[in-house]
Amino acid sequence: MNPAKLVRRIHDIQNRLETMAAPRTARLARRTGPDMAYLNKTLAGIAGVEPEYNETPQADKE
Repeated sequence: MNPAKLVRRIHDIQNRLETMAAPRTARLARRTGPDMAYLNKTLAGIAGVEPEYNETPQADKE
């Protein structure tokens, strides 16, 4: 199979999936904001470090 044709097909499928998921994604985003604690824990696990539990943004500390 032609690699360029395969890449175009993959991108087309990804675009269709994004279009199909957009309404549900928008509903979920409105219903709940990002779960930053979960994201912090997940990223720390990927990086292999201890998660930071500092919930105060840097600008608010001063």
